[in-house]
Amino acid sequence: MPRPSTYGLCCALALAASAPAWAADPPSPPPSPESQAAEHDKLVQSFREEVKGDRRPEEEESFGAKSVLWTFAAMGFVIAVIYITLNFGLRRLMGARAVGSAQLVSVVERVVLDQRKSILVLRAAGEYMLVGASEGGIHLICKLDAQQVERLEREARVQSPGISPFLQKLLSRKGGPPPPQA
Repeated sequence: MPRPSTYGLCCALALAASAPAWAADPPSPPPSPESQAAEHDKLVQSFREEVKGDRRPEEEESFGAKSVLWTFAAMGFVIAVIYITLNFGLRRLMGARAVGSAQLVSVVERVVLDQRKSILVLRAAGEYMLVGASEGGIHLICKLDAQQVERLEREARVQSPGISPFLQKLLSRKGGPPPPQA
């Protein structure tokens, strides 16, 4: 008689050991639709009771005085952040300087010719210069007549509507320089 292999012997022992467990427990029939619906209703009801038990009585109201106060507090905070940003950030963004700081060099006007090239009118120590700026550097094109440039600036101020009154008021506050006349 041939000897059984070790693997076959192990499989036979495992099946013999598990046979009483599955043989003793017959499969249960599928639940009926009525019992499924009843179990579902029980689960929903227990969930509702659990959720109600977690709530405090003051949470039952969806709109109360506390929520109104929190809304106004949040709105006040947002308005304060906007005010601070405009008051300090806008001045820095526009290059406004404190009173008493003189500018030796300032850009009067800039015209962009290309993505990397532009022409600038600079005022330095009372003189006006037309310069070209590119990747290669800054090059003096010519010096301009100061009286002619100032006359053209005055004419441009009269023709342009200027900046908004809100921005003028904002820039003129708290010791800032007078608002620029565009």
